[in-house]
Amino acid sequence: MRVAPLLLPRAPSVTLARSSTVCLAAPDPANNAVGSILEGGAMLIGGTLGLAALVVGIPFLLWLWQQQYVLSLRRQRYNTSGTKSKSVAPDSPGYIAPREMWTLEELSLFDGRGSDDGPILLAADGLVFNVARGRNFYGPGGEYEVMAGADATRYLARNSVESETEAEAASPLNLAQRGALATWVFSLKSRYDIVGKLASEEEEASMRKREEYMDRLEAISADFEREQQAAEAPPPPPRQRNPYLEEPRLREWLDEQEEIRATEEARERLQKMWNSPDVDVDAES
Repeated sequence: MRVAPLLLPRAPSVTLARSSTVCLAAPDPANNAVGSILEGGAMLIGGTLGLAALVVGIPFLLWLWQQQYVLSLRRQRYNTSGTKSKSVAPDSPGYIAPREMWTLEELSLFDGRGSDDGPILLAADGLVFNVARGRNFYGPGGEYEVMAGADATRYLARNSVESETEAEAASPLNLAQRGALATWVFSLKSRYDIVGKLASEEEEASMRKREEYMDRLEAISADFEREQQAAEAPPPPPRQRNPYLEEPRLREWLDEQEEIRATEEARERLQKMWNSPDVDVDAES
């Protein structure tokens, strides 16, 4: 006997339709106005900064190009190209041995006026250069002679050999002047020997104290050597007797002179006692 399968009724499918509604917000006119203002302000600031950079940068670059061009013309004029050796030969009259520090007083001794072929020193940005090879520039009669034997930092930074007032000298260098100074220092380094550094006021004071200390040590050493030499020196020979002093008449004359001198000394002592205000003449009489 066959059993028929049990068929269960299928549940009816239910489709739920979810209605979705998209709401689009309308644009706010106030927000659009604020955004436009901010965007315009940013563009204005950017344009202003760019214009300022052009106004400042282009003249500065032109000035640097002009300086390099002037330096190249001067090298051609005086035939001092960078291919030549910048060093001064040690056997040359213009040579000077480098040292660690230089003072302004020491620099003033090397301004080129004491010798026609001696060293010429100038300081720039703390460095001391021997510009003897550029005597036609920095020597007597040259266009930069005011810089010789001095600190030429501010002259080079200002591109001027005119003196400054006290207020101008007290003001610090600006950006353009610092750039000009760096250009000059680079040119000096490529053409001349560096022979040391310029001492600051504190370093000058320290150098003076060290020199005074060394002078005292040398004086003490010299005194000690003299004492040693005096101690090691042989005693002086005895004085020889003068045979003329053995003459009786000469001996008598010398004794008489000794008595006269003793009498004169006694008279002078009495005269001083008589003229002294501490002596009461009436009381003694």
